[in-house]
Amino acid sequence: MRTPTRQQTYDEARRFIEAIGLRDAQVLQHKFGISSAVAEEIFGCIDEYFDEGAIPSIAPLEAAFDLRTQKRPCIDVYETNGKALGMACVLFDNGRPGEAILHIEVSENNEKLDLHYKYIGS
Repeated sequence: MRTPTRQQTYDEARRFIEAIGLRDAQVLQHKFGISSAVAEEIFGCIDEYFDEGAIPSIAPLEAAFDLRTQKRPCIDVYETNGKALGMACVLFDNGRPGEAILHIEVSENNEKLDLHYKYIGS
């Protein structure tokens, strides 16, 4: 198992939140190994933080890790004990940072990325 790059981790997080925004439980299950029960829990969390019909996203890559305009980056990346990169991603609503934060870990095994959903909080 190798530690993925920050770019790989960002891309995987973007694909994950896109599937959440589309409420695509099949993609969540087949691509990310998320059970239907956990997908429903995720959708419920999104409903708590976003208005109906909103499509959550993460910060654009050029601003995601930038500290010049804020105290904390929109996406905080950190190494975990198991060669995975952890991410705390501020979720955006209509292009603006919101209150919700997506927590995930991404690892690489045999050149395949593996995303582990932790939780959505604030």
